[in-house]
Amino acid sequence: MKNHTHVFTCSMMLCLSMVLFSCKKQIAEKVELQSEASLQTVNANPCRPAIFGAYNGAWRTLAQKWYSNGKVKYLKAVHGGWTGTFLDPILDYMFILDWGEVSYQGNQVYLTDVTKNQVMLRVTLDNYGRPVASYYDYSPSPGSFMRDTTYYYYNSGRLESIISLYKITYSPPFPSSGWRKYVFSYDSWGNVVKAEQPGNERLTVQYDYTQPVQDLTSNFHITSSLKLLEYLELLKLPMHHAVIRTNWGFIVNAGTPDEFFSEVRNSAYKNYLITNELVRSYEVDLPVGAVTFYNGWDCGLQASLNDANRMRNEISNLQKFQEMYEPSLRN
Repeated sequence: MKNHTHVFTCSMMLCLSMVLFSCKKQIAEKVELQSEASLQTVNANPCRPAIFGAYNGAWRTLAQKWYSNGKVKYLKAVHGGWTGTFLDPILDYMFILDWGEVSYQGNQVYLTDVTKNQVMLRVTLDNYGRPVASYYDYSPSPGSFMRDTTYYYYNSGRLESIISLYKITYSPPFPSSGWRKYVFSYDSWGNVVKAEQPGNERLTVQYDYTQPVQDLTSNFHITSSLKLLEYLELLKLPMHHAVIRTNWGFIVNAGTPDEFFSEVRNSAYKNYLITNELVRSYEVDLPVGAVTFYNGWDCGLQASLNDANRMRNEISNLQKFQEMYEPSLRN
């Protein structure tokens, strides 16, 4: 545990040294949201991903949600840190959201950090309820900020690419800014198989096609904004089968005859517990050792669906998670 704590602390210090810029563009137009069965924002699964946690000798709640009228009303979340498969050194930063409240105003969704009284994320939706722009603003310490504005582009109902404009402060008051683009690819089943920054970084995902799943919460961290959209259930990269391996690395000599992919890290996924095609838990081999991830599903029976029960049902350890969501997993 000491080694794990040291790795997590170092990662936190590295990520907190970076910050982002968000364009303050206001889009106030109100629209009537519609539904489209093929969209990634639509989840046909009646069970809700209420909690996501990691365990490697100690429990860590990565995200817990409470609902009101079928939407996320409150969110408690932290960045996965060393538990994440992929870390973008520019757009993925460690965030801590001790208590977040979500409000819906026309085509705008606001995630407010209640403890700081600050809007952490604002999202603009299109007529189908899909995010078309997000504005991320996070201050890890006084005088520092992390901001980015991300635009989302779709093709045939699937996320095709994102473009992020960011501003980073390594040492205030000397910020740096730029932009990044990620392009997403899918297999014939509709599973996301690649997230690539053309000519630079690449994340590939492999699946076990003998294990179909309705849903799972992944440990992927492509950008902080994209992960928060997943936690808010506004956008999710589709995975219809059990993930068995991811590879992350850089494209070297891009655009030349000597181009090749240099792998930095690969992660093996195993020991799945799947019931009714819902992933309850899975294990990932990471550089710090094996980590087990737990998905807690609310299928209309758990009291945590009621936002009035949020304090009583906060998950703080593995035993409480198992008692509430997975009694069969208790040792």
